[in-house]
Amino acid sequence: MSFHVRRLLIRAAGAGPLAVHGAGSSGQTAAPGADKPKRKPDLGDFAEGVYRGEIISDSRGTSTAPGQTVTVTIRRTGVNRVQIESDNPALPGVTVTLQRVMDKVMNTDSKSNVLLDPRQQPMRLDYSPGMVVSFSGLRG
Repeated sequence: MSFHVRRLLIRAAGAGPLAVHGAGSSGQTAAPGADKPKRKPDLGDFAEGVYRGEIISDSRGTSTAPGQTVTVTIRRTGVNRVQIESDNPALPGVTVTLQRVMDKVMNTDSKSNVLLDPRQQPMRLDYSPGMVVSFSGLRG
């Protein structure tokens, strides 16, 4: 086996200059996460954002005055999972799993109601944690 073939095999096996610096590199390390493959976007990515609207119904009567703007924030926590939080104490936060139903996006459990309508632009969110208080708003 020639010297050049042996050197290529050693480099391919992870020993030698290519393993330390990479081919054509100046010795700089790669950016963190550069080797990780990009994940496929899911419904959590789709729903993520800030929605502004109003509390449209409150069976306890503890919500804000009519016409007062409420902000709801949706943050992706996992595959098709989101955490929903609000700046209004009448709208408690929940974590739900989302699913696509026909042309809408909804939650999978029955304890709260989350409905996203992607056909409406900006996207509309109807949210009712515990089926007691109802919020309706638009992303943006």
